[in-house]
Amino acid sequence: MSNQQPLEAVTISAVRSGDSLLVNHTSSNGQGRYRLTGLPLNKPFEVLITRKGYQDTFAVFTLTPEKPLLDSLDWLIRVQPIELKGVSVVAKRAPCTYRNDRRYAGDLSVNRFGELRLGTAMNAGYLKRWRLPPVTTI
Repeated sequence: MSNQQPLEAVTISAVRSGDSLLVNHTSSNGQGRYRLTGLPLNKPFEVLITRKGYQDTFAVFTLTPEKPLLDSLDWLIRVQPIELKGVSVVAKRAPCTYRNDRRYAGDLSVNRFGELRLGTAMNAGYLKRWRLPPVTTI
């Protein structure tokens, strides 16, 4: 639980205390409930509670024949903000867009009269260098 509210999708893992071999694992449901089965009796094992955005928590347990299940114990886990090194925003750009009465293709524009206009970053030398075909209007 966090802030006394049940958390869904918390991973609960049981590992052997001596060698950290995974014994069993499960995750909590929408009410924060879970059940770990197949755990060793009379032998210590560690239970790890993990969820992204929360601090990992663990405890050591030894089950007995009288209490053979680890069944939805309440855990208090602390929020741990995730720090990002950076954010990249990636988007696809349409090859051609319309703005008022013009159609733009990169830095080339064709107005409604079919006249080709070069944008600020382009000039006739740019067109020759890339060997673009001549533009004709009908």
